[in-house]
Amino acid sequence: MNKNLKVCLFTNIIPPYYLPVFESLRDLVGGIRIFVSTPMEPNRNWKPEWGDLPVTVQKSWTHVASWQHEQGFSDRIWRHIPYDTLPLLVRHQPDVVISIQLGFRTLQAALYRKLFPKSRLIVWTGLSEHTEKGLPAWRTLQRKALLRLADAVLVNGASGTDYLLSLGVPRKKIFPLPYCAKIAPYLELPLRREPDVARRLLYVGQLIERKGLTSFLIALSSWLQKHPDERCEFWIAGEGHLRPELERFPAPPQLQLRFLGSVAYEKLPQVYAQGGILVFPTLADEWGAVVNEALASGLPVLGSVYSQAMEELVQDGLNGWTFRPDHPEEMYAAVARAMSDEDKHLNEMRHASRERIRLLSPEYGAKCYLAAIDFVRLPRDERSSPTKAVSTSSEPTSKGGGVNSMVSCPFCRSEASRRFELAHTIVWKCRAPDCGLQFADPQLDETDLVRAYTKHYYPSNGNGSVASYENTPEEILRQTFQEAHAKFGPLAGRKLLDFGCGVGKLCQIAREYGIQTTGIEADSCAREIAGKSGALRVHASLDELRATEPGARFEIITLWDVIEHLREPWKDLEALSALLQPGGWLLLSTPNANSLLALLQRKRWENIVNPTHFYYFERRSLRLVLERAGFCGIAEWRFSIRYPRHTTVRRMVHRALFACRLQGQLLFVARPRMLEPGRTSHSQSASVEVAR
Repeated sequence: MNKNLKVCLFTNIIPPYYLPVFESLRDLVGGIRIFVSTPMEPNRNWKPEWGDLPVTVQKSWTHVASWQHEQGFSDRIWRHIPYDTLPLLVRHQPDVVISIQLGFRTLQAALYRKLFPKSRLIVWTGLSEHTEKGLPAWRTLQRKALLRLADAVLVNGASGTDYLLSLGVPRKKIFPLPYCAKIAPYLELPLRREPDVARRLLYVGQLIERKGLTSFLIALSSWLQKHPDERCEFWIAGEGHLRPELERFPAPPQLQLRFLGSVAYEKLPQVYAQGGILVFPTLADEWGAVVNEALASGLPVLGSVYSQAMEELVQDGLNGWTFRPDHPEEMYAAVARAMSDEDKHLNEMRHASRERIRLLSPEYGAKCYLAAIDFVRLPRDERSSPTKAVSTSSEPTSKGGGVNSMVSCPFCRSEASRRFELAHTIVWKCRAPDCGLQFADPQLDETDLVRAYTKHYYPSNGNGSVASYENTPEEILRQTFQEAHAKFGPLAGRKLLDFGCGVGKLCQIAREYGIQTTGIEADSCAREIAGKSGALRVHASLDELRATEPGARFEIITLWDVIEHLREPWKDLEALSALLQPGGWLLLSTPNANSLLALLQRKRWENIVNPTHFYYFERRSLRLVLERAGFCGIAEWRFSIRYPRHTTVRRMVHRALFACRLQGQLLFVARPRMLEPGRTSHSQSASVEVAR
């Protein structure tokens, strides 16, 4: 980095948790000057401390405004109008200007950019789709105009990125800048919590309507009233005009509320050390630095997805519990899960919390600024090329495209667009016109995946639970084999491998047609059930099959509602193609992501909601994956399925959907491509990871 580069950064205040980020940036950019609108805002109890940073307080008009949000709350905010921004810029003549927010300050910075064409402007935005709801049309037009003048834009999360894209900001100009709060003192706290502290709830922040505390107390009290033997401590640190109302809240006898009042910033680690779970039920927050502090302290977070910190840093069930605060049933369910979680899992969550935040250091935040600075200093033709954009890929990326909101298609490596935010992941779609694969990122880790299969497919016999997702009806499987007999000839005596056989239903029906069956199933519970008949050989993996039955080859391989569960299905398919005999065929079924139900229900479609599904195929992407895996003769197998218990009207609707190619299920057949003499598939010796 050129130490002679002159950078001016304009912001409202310098919070104590953000001071180390600016200090790290100062170390990277020697010629930086920082300008603040005011030493500190009246609603903060922080002392203005800048260390040895070169900070100047601007001449500003400050007034209190009322923020009216679509959620129905109003909030007082301090608006600053620093009127000497342009004169200061002309005096210092920086090479790069970083200006926070999209107001009068940034307008002056944009004028400087016009007056001095060699300068560059980076707009630093702190926003999300949720915080910007209900803006008047003139404000939206103003933002679009200012953003067009920017050479780059910094944004704190994926939701903010989506908002900027909706305003027409080119993706190549958008650079991620998550809150990288000061976390070193919190990382030093012990992870272990005594039993009486493990479920102690802690809130840190302002006591105002926007933070959603009243609704949360209602949900918590409701749960406690239904569980009279449970006890709960809830410590609340902070001040605000809502405190008298909260102190009068009619809490049930089991709920002990303790108000700590305003806590000095340097004493916050002591407060977090005495908490078990952070509560953050905000109705609208563009970030929420308390989430960073809590995770570093080893606290799982019970919080609202209307905070980008929750969206970016907390994965439901892994290091916290998420909910929408305007959906009382979701909040209640999250409270119930948090209060009844096992001690062992809570301890695992503490470790996961700290690991999730550890690398979001002040140094990383400084590098995010530097990435944007390096980008805007490139020649214009190089800035126009996405391959020239500076990245911080050597640093951590958030799950689901949070910290680094650029996500690539795992199949073709093209850029992907964010489609839906779910409780457990984010759904993306490849932007390459010849691919279009939809996928979940992040995928559940192995611990959560096993838990999800146990819950949704193979619940414990002793807990009274039932499977959330049903297997394909046996009548449908029988019709499929009847059609296969007509299409491919007699099936008796043929060898079939059912990859992802579950509890073995398909294999049982295949044996009715005289087929010799072998299964592969990663889930131990399902494998045990499938193998009880004794007539079905079930292996845990392809590696185990090769070791047990070396040289085994099959005339039919089936993947029935399995490919969507695989972590890298193209690798599994390539390995399976090597197990097919010449003339053999693959039969593959998967939900249709372009079905009418999927198009109408969108993020509510059950195959999107299913946490064990990692991919969502339509015809084009499925065909491409099969081709890449070494299959040929790929064709959609279309025959009229007669669903059991369907009325005449439903049968007519199904036929119409089938004719329009909008049916709920895709059924494909394919044959293995013959290899050239002397050539072997590189996947034959590969170790294949199967999500199921």
